[in-house]
Amino acid sequence: MSSSEQLSLAAALGRCAWQVHRGNLAEAAHQLRGLTELYPNNPEPAMMLGEALFKMRHFEAAYGAFEDASRRGAGNRANERRLDTAIEMGDVVRVGAVLKERCNFDADTRGLRALRLGKHVQFVDLKLASNAILHGLLSGFYESDERRILNGLLDENDRVLEIGAAIGAVSVAIGSIVGGEALLCVEPNPRLHPALKATLAANAISAQVIEGAVVSEGTFQREGAAMSLRLGHEFWGSSLTDDPGGEVIEVPVHSVDALIRDHGANAVVVDIEGGELDLIMNSPLEGVRKLAVEVHPLVIGEDGVVKVLDRLASLGFRIAIPARQQVVARR
Repeated sequence: MSSSEQLSLAAALGRCAWQVHRGNLAEAAHQLRGLTELYPNNPEPAMMLGEALFKMRHFEAAYGAFEDASRRGAGNRANERRLDTAIEMGDVVRVGAVLKERCNFDADTRGLRALRLGKHVQFVDLKLASNAILHGLLSGFYESDERRILNGLLDENDRVLEIGAAIGAVSVAIGSIVGGEALLCVEPNPRLHPALKATLAANAISAQVIEGAVVSEGTFQREGAAMSLRLGHEFWGSSLTDDPGGEVIEVPVHSVDALIRDHGANAVVVDIEGGELDLIMNSPLEGVRKLAVEVHPLVIGEDGVVKVLDRLASLGFRIAIPARQQVVARR
């Protein structure tokens, strides 16, 4: 483009931006369509057109505009907006196509819905998610305390064992800090594994995922043994405890001490709906220097929480409680 053409385009885009600012989205979109034809090799009119159409909630047309901008050389900007638009449309096929271009994504997304959780892509099975969970995911509130706490606790040199990974919201936050190779995720509920694995893959976190419950060495009997998992009404409520209600399934069981040793973990993140009492009380946590535990007083009682805190102190941990039900310990 000549300098005069560049100036002319800049002025036209400025007028369109003013129309968008004034809320005249249809007029702006009309003008931008003309600019995309007048300047067929420049990505900026197509990008701005996509943004106007997105604001109008014309998502199919917006996706096409961002795709056009990508072909014109807009690169990651356009592809991220393609991804946002596909997520807004609920089009998991297009979400997978964009992710495949970005990070060779090849996870099975059948029955899943993609959402944005902060800067990350989150998959969830709508059949397993209540309106409360969906609201938490859409608002960014879901596991927000845990993600914030771990950002201050972990660093790139840590190797992390995450016990109770659920759908991977915290897993991705951990993996973004330490890298996928340094993260081992364990989740007992097999119905959550498709969303967990898809979420990790979508965010290029190459963590290992193991199915099963995790217990202390004293509770653990033998490799290959199984335990009963009671599935809660909410997917985050599954538990090894004997609370009534919910379907019961058999799941593999693993020793926490063996997992720590085999993975070389120096940090452990625990959210297992009351199972933390057995885990903390009966494990030496050898080699662990950092610990983040969500405690569940409604399951283990206030006395159980006090026992967990006293046990951690006896193991030489310095304890902080930075948020409701969140215990952070270092030694």
